[in-house]
Amino acid sequence: MCRPPNQPPPRRMDCVLLSGCDLILCLMRALLCLLFSASILSAQTSAPGSSANSSKAQSKPDLSQEAAIIEQLDTILSYEADGTGKSDNSSRIRLQSSAGVQQYGLLTFPYQKNFQELTINYVRARKPDGTVINTSLDDVQDLESEITRAAPFYSDLREKHVAVKGLAIGDTLEWSCSTRIFKALAANEFWLDYSFEKNAIVREEQFRLEVPNNLYVNVKSGDHKPEVRVENGRKIYLWKYAQLTRPEEDLKEKFARAFHRKPSDIQISSFRNWQEVGDWYNSLQQEKVSPSSAVRAKAEELTKDAKTEEEKARILYDFVSTRFRYIGVAFGIGRYQPHSAADVLDNSYGDCKDKHTLLAALLESVGIHSAPALVSSTSDIDQDVPSPGQFDHVITAVHPESSIVWLDTTSEVAPFGLILQAVRGKQALVVLPQHSKLTMVPAAPVLPGLQEVTTTGSLSEAGELQASFVQKYRGDYEVPFRSGFHRVPQPQWKELVQRIVQSQGYAGTVTDVVASNPEKTSEPFQFSYKYDRKEYPEWADNKRIIPPFPPMTVAIPDEEYQKSGQPVPLGGPSEIRYVVDIKTPPGYKPDLPANADVKTDFAEYHSTYALENGALHATRSLRILANEVPPSGYAKFREFGHKVLDDTATWITFNSKEPGKSGGSAVAARGGWPPGFPHPPDTQAGQLFRNGITQFQSKHLTEAVADFESAAKTDPKIPGVWFAIGAARLMLGDVQAGLEGLRRQAKETPDEPAAWRGLAFALMDLKYTEEAVTVLKKWNEKIPNDRDAPANLGRALLTLKRYQEAIKPLEKAAELNADSELVQFQLGNAYYGTDEFERAFKYYAKSIELAGDKPAYENDVAYNLARKKVHLEESQRWAEDAVRELEKETLEIKDLDELDIKHIRLMSSLAAYWDTLGYIYYLRADYLKAERYLRSSWDLDQFSVVAEHLGDVYAKTHDLKRAVRFYSLAANSSNPSDEVQDKLFRLTRSGIAEPPDWRPREELGRMRTLHLPQFGKQHTSAEFMIMLSNKEQSSVPVSRKVTPTPDGKSVTVDLATLKEVGKPGSGKVVEIKFISGSEQLRGLDKLLREKNMLTQFPDESPANLFRRGILMCGGYLPDCQFTLLTADVVRSAN
Repeated sequence: MCRPPNQPPPRRMDCVLLSGCDLILCLMRALLCLLFSASILSAQTSAPGSSANSSKAQSKPDLSQEAAIIEQLDTILSYEADGTGKSDNSSRIRLQSSAGVQQYGLLTFPYQKNFQELTINYVRARKPDGTVINTSLDDVQDLESEITRAAPFYSDLREKHVAVKGLAIGDTLEWSCSTRIFKALAANEFWLDYSFEKNAIVREEQFRLEVPNNLYVNVKSGDHKPEVRVENGRKIYLWKYAQLTRPEEDLKEKFARAFHRKPSDIQISSFRNWQEVGDWYNSLQQEKVSPSSAVRAKAEELTKDAKTEEEKARILYDFVSTRFRYIGVAFGIGRYQPHSAADVLDNSYGDCKDKHTLLAALLESVGIHSAPALVSSTSDIDQDVPSPGQFDHVITAVHPESSIVWLDTTSEVAPFGLILQAVRGKQALVVLPQHSKLTMVPAAPVLPGLQEVTTTGSLSEAGELQASFVQKYRGDYEVPFRSGFHRVPQPQWKELVQRIVQSQGYAGTVTDVVASNPEKTSEPFQFSYKYDRKEYPEWADNKRIIPPFPPMTVAIPDEEYQKSGQPVPLGGPSEIRYVVDIKTPPGYKPDLPANADVKTDFAEYHSTYALENGALHATRSLRILANEVPPSGYAKFREFGHKVLDDTATWITFNSKEPGKSGGSAVAARGGWPPGFPHPPDTQAGQLFRNGITQFQSKHLTEAVADFESAAKTDPKIPGVWFAIGAARLMLGDVQAGLEGLRRQAKETPDEPAAWRGLAFALMDLKYTEEAVTVLKKWNEKIPNDRDAPANLGRALLTLKRYQEAIKPLEKAAELNADSELVQFQLGNAYYGTDEFERAFKYYAKSIELAGDKPAYENDVAYNLARKKVHLEESQRWAEDAVRELEKETLEIKDLDELDIKHIRLMSSLAAYWDTLGYIYYLRADYLKAERYLRSSWDLDQFSVVAEHLGDVYAKTHDLKRAVRFYSLAANSSNPSDEVQDKLFRLTRSGIAEPPDWRPREELGRMRTLHLPQFGKQHTSAEFMIMLSNKEQSSVPVSRKVTPTPDGKSVTVDLATLKEVGKPGSGKVVEIKFISGSEQLRGLDKLLREKNMLTQFPDESPANLFRRGILMCGGYLPDCQFTLLTADVVRSAN
């Protein structure tokens, strides 16, 4: 059905990657990322509201601050006995702010083209005076969805996009659409989940279901009770709902265990029992799972040396898991029927059901029976409503009729039998002919988790730590690490490990990275590296350290969590062990802390500290004994957590027998966190502050705030304590309280630069730029010679477009930072904004002179000056220099095996630089050169501004049809300018129409697509990397040689050398590299070599270009199609 545009579609079976969160993304959350994500979540996430017939709305609630109010939202869904049906949706939404206009200005209606037909009946804006502006339905765009573009052979999801005409604040948006379900997903069956709108004010929402009266339908809606009646042979269910105030937060739902989402408000299914669901899915997969001769041959080849059934199963599991790329598309979107095992074997990729199908067929080939198991990765199964809609994942049950061995190949690198947390402890429907059954997936992992980190090294007198680290992981812990190393090319492992150790709290550098094979899952995964930290924290000034352990934290439930009554998840049996052996400088002796031994029924913690042969030997271990802590164990768990925290936060102070080498003093030097403030004093308040810092660094923000506020209450003058309160409050999403903390810090310690710096940066990052300017002025006043203060004041004023006011602080910043090209560039921007272009030119030129990365500054300066049509001659020279330098860099790559991320990123920069130069040629009326450079830029990256510039060229040369096309492409690309719609409108109004059946967004893809002869009927695809070049060898005269002859005459010979030159045009394919996909397509690189790669070189300067593309053949395609990716989306050459 056509859902309201601001609601997600009904939940379907999502074949998600169940490897936990992405390793780097989860570990590398920056402060601002946390700050903004927290504030967004707190604004948008709310507990379910109660239904209209049971809620007590507040009297006359103030709704004036709401961005939009949904006045009415109606859905009428009608099913027939054969599973077909129709839905009618309509809505009236009153818009009260620009945010509301922005939210609803573009409506998106999804539908599945192979099952549904979507009709938009009307979209209109009703003005406060009653005037109605209708949006023409001829302007509706019917597009592939993002998931369909990514995986076209797995998805039939499309979207109709409607840009609402004339929408403004105060209007009421009205829309209506109808969806005809012309083909049932399952013959004679239907199912649906529906949830009421919880993230907005809703005056009236109705959901109506109509089914034949004599048809069995299972309907469950919890507290939302429907009105039920029979009318004209149809049973009608009607639900009514309203939400007139923002509901209070539901703590139980907020802290519900991960992967245990609440079911939808309304669940509907025509299946009578789980056996019927199993029979339906079995009918879809039974034929596909039958082993072909190729599958049987592959199974026999792989297992020929295996002695036991378990060995065979392990070999086949590893083959499917590690050798077949997982495509994570929604099960319903990707259709419920898997591809055949033979197709999956041929394609080398698949979604969850495909990977199960191949594994099951391989296992069957060697006499091992298995079955698909449908499971949910996000919620628990509601056994009362048998329905395919409750599942979003497929795993494999080996020996399904006896002692099941559970396997899941989608994580690609999980050890045999390890089912990840999202699926463990859930009911799964094991699909068997005649006796499908719900069976519990064990909650405990087959492999207990292990995290072991061993550190051996030395600490110098100067405070430099040099050490060797070995990190080893097993069970749940190993999967994200294996996945990270599996996805990242080996030459980039050093960078990966650098990011990992930074996320673990290590600020030094790593070298000599060695890792085990991420695909060898039969053994623990481990990696080792050398580590160097120049200034180990606290050593230089206080002669104290915390041993270089990774974090070992216990998430202590705060007061809010305890109110929720939810158990504390522990993840099951596991062990974390850390060992440190660090040689300390001669002449120093540590004051060793006491060993710790803390035991409970659910976990235990131990630590030891000793001095052995001049080295500090320290160990820590944490053993998890249970899956979770019940609410009755909160107090004991908090006590356990605090004892662990006390031990892990303990400093080890070193004393010396030599004069002048005493330990730390009560007043510590600056450093550590909060940044720029002195270390907390050795007082009661200081200890509370330090405890809070430890909690903060362990991301226990609520606990940290409590400790910080206790410290501030005891001694409000401690430098940094209010900053800490503010930072923690911001990370918790309480922006106002966070800013108040930072403001209080500036008030309490007005002479501390860090106080003003922290407040100013927070205000600027939060876009409180006006207040940031006031604070920055105070910072400049208090610390007049601070190098950063005037530069940041100038930057803030530039953001506010107060260019004249920005000049003075930026001039001072230029004096204090005479070698800073950025400050010179910003000062140039200030004069540029006041139309003082000669002064702007002076500082722009200075920035280029100082710049280490000259091409970037040359390009940006040239483009700025070109936009104002000043100094075009110099702009052209700088732009040409930038282009030549970048083109020269591309020649560093001789073949695709050398291609690295730096040179891949050059392609997007080169596209931008070509655009700048082309635009300058346009302004200087050299339209032929302008078109060449702009077209080359467009071919490479399809930036909206480039299409607009091409439109300008064609308009100037009176090629108005082309101008219309490129203005239209610009308007339909990302980030179009405000002017391009006006340019397009002026031309179309003058009678220059867009081509018939013109679909600009689809044209963007067609312009990057080559067509090759068809290759087989079955769908196959592969990815290739292509290297193009315009290099040629040319003979260049270098000297003239005159040689005497015997007859007294002479012979003159011109000497020449060969020189690399470039040739404008399409260039030639130098090399094609098969990256991944169907081996059948590998040989088609010969056909690709003969094709024009839709990529133009603009000039005679030699250059290489690197393009990545996807070749797809078979299936519904009439021929093979090779689509080049735009440069901005290519992230690797592998």
